[in-house]
Amino acid sequence: MEYIIFDIETDGLDATKIYCMSYRTSKSDIVYTTTNTKQIPRIINSFPFCIGHNIVRYDIPTIERLTGTKIVSKPLDTLAMSWYLFPHLSQHNLEYWGKMLKIKKVEIEDWENLSIEDYIKRCEVDVLINTKLWKGFYSNLIDLYENSESKMINLLLYFSFKLDCLREQEEFKIKLDKELTEKHLQTLEEQFKEKTKLLSGGMPQDLGKVLKTAPKVFYRADGNLSSNALKWIEYLKENNLPLSIKEIREEPNPGSHSQLKTWLERLDWKPITFKESKATKEKIPQVSLPFGGGICPSVKDLYEKEPILQELEGYYQIKHRIGILKGYLKYVDKNNCVYSTANGFTKTHRLQHSSPIVNLPKPGVFFGKECREVLTVPSEDYLMIGSDVSGLEDNTKRHWLYYFDPEYVKEQMAEGFDAHLDIGVLAGLISKEEVSFYQNPPENLSEEDIKRLKAIKNLRSVAKSANFASTYGAGIPKIAETAKISLEDASNLYNTYWKRNWAIKEVEKAVTVKRVNNKMWLKNPLSNFWLFLEVEKDKFSALNQNSGVFVVDNWIKKVRNKLHKLDIGISLQYHDEIMLIFPKEHENTVKTVLTESMQEVNKDLKLNVKIKISIDVGKNYAEVH
Repeated sequence: MEYIIFDIETDGLDATKIYCMSYRTSKSDIVYTTTNTKQIPRIINSFPFCIGHNIVRYDIPTIERLTGTKIVSKPLDTLAMSWYLFPHLSQHNLEYWGKMLKIKKVEIEDWENLSIEDYIKRCEVDVLINTKLWKGFYSNLIDLYENSESKMINLLLYFSFKLDCLREQEEFKIKLDKELTEKHLQTLEEQFKEKTKLLSGGMPQDLGKVLKTAPKVFYRADGNLSSNALKWIEYLKENNLPLSIKEIREEPNPGSHSQLKTWLERLDWKPITFKESKATKEKIPQVSLPFGGGICPSVKDLYEKEPILQELEGYYQIKHRIGILKGYLKYVDKNNCVYSTANGFTKTHRLQHSSPIVNLPKPGVFFGKECREVLTVPSEDYLMIGSDVSGLEDNTKRHWLYYFDPEYVKEQMAEGFDAHLDIGVLAGLISKEEVSFYQNPPENLSEEDIKRLKAIKNLRSVAKSANFASTYGAGIPKIAETAKISLEDASNLYNTYWKRNWAIKEVEKAVTVKRVNNKMWLKNPLSNFWLFLEVEKDKFSALNQNSGVFVVDNWIKKVRNKLHKLDIGISLQYHDEIMLIFPKEHENTVKTVLTESMQEVNKDLKLNVKIKISIDVGKNYAEVH
């Protein structure tokens, strides 16, 4: 294959000029440099492929914007290759790779006042790093794709498409109602102060940080008070404190992890939620669930012993929402806009979303509506559409199960089928009569009916926990812990699940897994891509999640191709949903494009189940998702 490896240096991220482009080609080991900006597109476009680090999101759009010439050479981005081949790394930038490859990157902090020679030197060294990086990545990829350059290139162009989706989101930004954001933030900060004060008052007072202590030497040899003792007594009197006090402490701080955990440990806390330290790999006990998901059940178990702990739920929710609103205000630009972005791929090729639009609470939960409604349209002449893929991973799961158990899949597709109630009935947790009552409750509910519905809902939640945990490879102890049930009940649900979902194990037997360069990889027959596989038990979950990603990406590709003609871009994609902002006269066209594009995906991929979408129209994000 013929290619050019290149890098540019500019006067900043919002570049107004390009100082130089350095490059080398597949035909030569020499690094060339040009300072003639007009020549840059011609040089790149003379090769079928161009290679660089983050070129899809920065270098190529910058060149196109400043030269007015389209880059038609197909980009292969080493940043995406790094994400794919080395998912465990915390850094993927050229500086990191330069250190690993023993090529020191040239450091520059001033992008306006140095000599052109300084910028050229940095640019040429970056090309050397990227050349060595590309050769290493190529070797890994060609081994993985069994010496098929075409299959490897297909993967890399797919990643370039995903990076271009992120570039598009940076271009088609979302208007932030800054005034409303600040108003909501003020409300939350007032609530946070109240919660902090309430919790602080309920914590053991000896947990507060020591500010002052009584002097060790209180009396001099002659029996009189020491000078330090006199100062101590004077301080106590000035602050109306008892003279018997031996130390002054701050009020306990519920925001201090060490103080909070000490308090909980005194109450015989048995943590079940952990977060792994990136530095030490140590598993650190967590009080709250990730992404603002509330308090860990292990802490809730202590509510009866210490009722004030119930205030932690609101404390952590408020703290999480404050973080979201502050994130908006941190990243908002001069036009009061923010954009959705990501800083990597997961092992199944999902985007790893990053601030400011990440882990937003749903509209129906505490301050969820408020966190979303500030993301809005630029004026009354615009509309926002949110479109979700309905039951994405449920349907991709059915696609795979259909090959081995089509009758079960047909059952699941029947109207009113509920997988969690189904497992509950088969396990003997819930009766068929209770299912009928739950799905068709009487019009006028009595108190007894309400209690009964709640009890059935709780049992369904237990079955739901077991369902999800089993699908993703959990054993009996983990199910018992997650669903908060006995090992005996967990064993019953586990065995029931696998009796019902035996086809999952058949799918796992059918997929191809191999080891390449000391890593385990699984091939997805739907995408024909190899996925990094951490452990054997993740085979089905990795296959299923990646299948969902592939379906959504194919849909997005078709939607983009059709709407670009109208200068409409996708402003946000988040797992199974996308969001678009456009002039209101295009509403019907956008709806048609979204629906027809998914119909085409169903036809192209020949799935065993039909994938459908929902469409919501509004003026802000709370109204459309």
